[in-house]
This record gives sequence, C-alpha cells and structure tokens, in this order.
Amino acid sequence: MRILKAAIAGMLSKLKRVTAYSIFSSGYSLSWFLSSGLMGILSHPSIPALIVFFSTTQFLYNLVDF
Repeated sequence: MRILKAAIAGMLSKLKRVTAYSIFSSGYSLSWFLSSGLMGILSHPSIPALIVFFSTTQFLYNLVDF
C-alpha cells in the first residue's frame, strides 16, 4: 500500500492526490467487504469451495503484487 501511495505522489499534484487516495481506499475497502461476505456465504454449504476461493484469490494477488 505504501508503494502505491509513493507512486501516486509522484504522478499527481497535491490537489488531485487526495482524490486518488480516497478512490483507492474506497475500492480497497469495498473489495475487502465483498470478499469477506463471499467467504462467509461459501463457508456454509461447502468448506472446499471456500478453500478454492481463498487459494485462487491469494494466487491472483501474488501475481499482481510486485
């Protein structure tokens, strides 16, 4: 997250930086909320489905995180 803030700081003026941080933070928070809800829904009918979802999202995160 710090790397993203540093990258944004170098690309935008101070006035636009706050908006960019807010948009990123909102998207991050919404994604966290939705994935937690989905994991709660998946845990009731099928623990293996939850494990597959969690493993897949972690794998995709590691591909994107540089």
